[in-house]
Amino acid sequence: MGIGLGSIFDIGRKALKANLAGLNVAGNNIANVNTEGYSREVLTLKPSIPFKTPHGIFGTGVDIESVRRVRDDIVDMQVRTHNTPLGEFEEKEKIYKQLENIFNEPSAEYGIREQFERFFDAFHEFANDPESGSIRTVLRQQAQVLTETIKRIDQQLVALSDDIGFEVSQKVDEINNIAKRIAELNVKIASSENIGSSANQLRDQRDLELDRLSEITNVYYKETSRRVINVSVGGNSLVCNGEMVSSLKCIDISDGVNLLSKVTGAESGLEFVTNSGRLKGLLDCRNEIIPEYRERLNLFAKTLISQVNNLHRNGVGLKGSQVEVPHDNDFFTGTDASNIGLSDAIKLSVNNIAAAERIETVDESGQTVISGTPGDNKIALQIANLRGTLIFESNTETFDDYFSKTIGALGVEARDAKDNAARQKMIVTQFKNLRDSTSGVSLDEELTYLIRYQRGYQAAARIISTVDEMFLTLINM
Repeated sequence: MGIGLGSIFDIGRKALKANLAGLNVAGNNIANVNTEGYSREVLTLKPSIPFKTPHGIFGTGVDIESVRRVRDDIVDMQVRTHNTPLGEFEEKEKIYKQLENIFNEPSAEYGIREQFERFFDAFHEFANDPESGSIRTVLRQQAQVLTETIKRIDQQLVALSDDIGFEVSQKVDEINNIAKRIAELNVKIASSENIGSSANQLRDQRDLELDRLSEITNVYYKETSRRVINVSVGGNSLVCNGEMVSSLKCIDISDGVNLLSKVTGAESGLEFVTNSGRLKGLLDCRNEIIPEYRERLNLFAKTLISQVNNLHRNGVGLKGSQVEVPHDNDFFTGTDASNIGLSDAIKLSVNNIAAAERIETVDESGQTVISGTPGDNKIALQIANLRGTLIFESNTETFDDYFSKTIGALGVEARDAKDNAARQKMIVTQFKNLRDSTSGVSLDEELTYLIRYQRGYQAAARIISTVDEMFLTLINM
C-alpha cells in the first residue's frame, strides 16, 4: 500500500466507523442508565497496522478492537457476600414485627397480660362476694375472654408458620428457576463468545441472576475456561459444566406439635445446609423461633389450667352441696394454648364456680356427702392468689414474671434483628455504591463521550470531504 488519496479516504472511512461506534456505545449507556444490572460499556480502539515506505512508516487509521463491559469481579463478590446476611436479617426483622403484633404487648385491650390481670381481678371480686350471681357472670365472661385470647394468639402463630412455610417453598422454586436461567444463559454466552461475538448483555443478565440468588442463600460459583459458570448452594450442585444438573425441593415435617420445613436436593436427597440468606431466615423463623414462642405460650396455658383446676377441684359451687363426680369440677378444659377453654359445668351455670372449700361427710346410710360452708371464699382466694405465687422456673417466677420475660425476650430479639438489618444494609449499600462507581453509568461522563465522538465524527467527515475535493481537482486537471 502506498500513499495516495485512496489510503487517506480509507483512514477517514475507518474514523467515521470508529466514532459512529463510540456514539452508539455512549448512547446505549445513556439509554440503560436506569436498567437494573446493566454494566457500563467502553469502546476500545487500536491503531490500524501501519505500512512502510521509502519515506517512512505511515499509519492506516483506526480499528475497533472491542466493546467491553466495565466490571470488577472482586467488588461483585463482596456485594454478594454481604447481600446474603442482609437477606436473612430482613426476613427475621419482618417476622419479628409480625410476632410483636400477634402478642400485642403492651396492650390495654387485647393482650394476654391485660386479660390475665382482669381474670384474677375478677376472682378477687368473686372472693369478696362469693354468692353474687352478677360477679360470677363477670368472672365467667372474663375467663372466656382470656381463653379465647390465648387460643387466638396460638392460632395466629400457627397461621404465621404456615405462611412462612409457603414462602420457603416459593424461595426454593425461585432458586430452581434462577439456576435454570443461569444454565440457559451459559449456553447463549458460550455460543456467542466462541464465535467472537460480544455477550455483554447476556453476562449482565447472568450476574444479575447471581445477585438475586445471593439474597436467598449462600451461593458458590466459578467461571470455567468454557465461559460458563458452575453454581452450588447449600451443599447441592445445581449447575455443573454449564448445565442444570439438579434442583431443590421443600417438604413439611412434624415434630409432634409444629409443622417444620426441610429443604433437600430433589434428586440426591442431600440436606440443604446454609448459614445465611433469606431462606435461612425463613427456616430459622419457622423451625426454631415460632416453635419456641408456641412452647412458651403452651407452658403458660398448661400451667394456668393445672394450677386453677387443682384448687378448683377442692371446692364446691354456690349450692353448697352436690354429688361428687370425678374430674367434673374443673374450671378449665384442655391441655395447652391450642385447646384451652371453660369446662362444660362452668358454661352450663355460673353457680358451678367454686368459692367454698369442699367438705366431705358420711351420712347415716354410709354415703359420702359433699358440702360447703355458706359464704366461704377459701378456694376463690387461693385461686386469686395464684397471680402472685412463685410457680415457674423452679418456683422462682410468677405468671406475670414468666410472661413479662417472654415479651421482653421477644422485644430484645426484634430490636436485634432490626439493628442487624440496618447495619448490614449500610454495608451492602457501600459496596453497591463502589460497584456503581465502576460499573454504573454516569450521565455526565457519557455526555462528555458523546460530545467527543460527535466531534471526532465531524472531523472524520471533513477528511472524507477533503479527499473528495482533491479527487475532483485531480479529475479536472
